[in-house]
Amino acid sequence: MITLWDTIKQQMSDFLEAGDSKNKSHKHLAEIQATLQRAQNQKQAVLVIYGKKHITGTIVKINPDQNQLIINSLPHKISTMIPLKDIRRVSPVPPKIQSSQLN
Repeated sequence: MITLWDTIKQQMSDFLEAGDSKNKSHKHLAEIQATLQRAQNQKQAVLVIYGKKHITGTIVKINPDQNQLIINSLPHKISTMIPLKDIRRVSPVPPKIQSSQLN
């Protein structure tokens, strides 16, 4: 009886917290978009961590309609399209590192 009650209690708490996780993911996406927009306005390079990969480069375009980011890799000059929902972290790159990768 105790295990049945614990199972029901766990399922109820998971159900009630599901709305909070949607709020958190929406807030996280908004923070990422703000960081990307700031970096694009300042023409600053960024490190983007997404999935199990990462890329350092300059932002070509943020497409909110299709929820994707187009970024040019610094050393290789290769464009990559990344879905915004896959991005876990965005960090600005210091100018010295950016200039060293361009040369």
